[in-house]
Amino acid sequence: MIPDLFQIGSFRVGTYGVLLVIAIGVGLWWAQKRAFQFGADPNQLLNMVGWLVFPGILGARILFVAQEWDYYSRNADQLWSLRFDGLTSFGGFLGGFIGFWIWSIVKRQPMLPYAEAMAAPLLVANGIGRIGCFLNGCCFGVATQSPFGVHFHGTPGTNLPSQLLETVLCFFFAWVLVRIEKTGGLRLGQSVGLAFALLGLSRFIYEFTRAGSVEEVRRQLASSTRIPGLPITEAHLVALALIVAGLTYVLVRRRAPLATEPAAKS
Repeated sequence: MIPDLFQIGSFRVGTYGVLLVIAIGVGLWWAQKRAFQFGADPNQLLNMVGWLVFPGILGARILFVAQEWDYYSRNADQLWSLRFDGLTSFGGFLGGFIGFWIWSIVKRQPMLPYAEAMAAPLLVANGIGRIGCFLNGCCFGVATQSPFGVHFHGTPGTNLPSQLLETVLCFFFAWVLVRIEKTGGLRLGQSVGLAFALLGLSRFIYEFTRAGSVEEVRRQLASSTRIPGLPITEAHLVALALIVAGLTYVLVRRRAPLATEPAAKS
């Protein structure tokens, strides 16, 4: 693993943070390429970045700290980190959405055209972020003796590189979404609905292989307070909610106007 790219004095530049910046850059570049397809202004997308990124990082950190409060309540000096250590993607999406909503009010811009432009790029950005997880050595999969196993720091043997599984899923689903867009039959808003459904599906699948998730499932199965017949994690439930919400929004937008330009012409 390569958790740190280099060090300046006592400050270490983490690989995950660098990959996060790359993910944002790639997502923004592609969203600008897609902007005219949905009637969005590419320049406004560039101006929007700060409104999404900083609330997104803040939301990702706050939710992570809330999940690990037992630890941080005893280690208050580690609550904040400039190395992007300890973030959760669900919190990032929530914080980014809040920032996006505030931006649309302040700048008096419609949300949907810009959300559509960012739909497929969001999947790709999430996939790049998981590469950062892999290089950082976090969020790995269950122990395995298969040839695909990778040794992560702090583990006795080899584990599945489940981070890369979600990367492949996100890239594949982004391709699927673009292929659907190229039919020219999607209504305005349906691309972003599909993107959230596919994002939830990728996370739902990934959770079945992640080491911490499997251990949590085992605890649930052994617990008298578990939901009968439901050996899944909280992340599974959030991912399932994303799937349902995304598909519901696709149905809600079925009578909306068509996207301004078919994707095949972009």
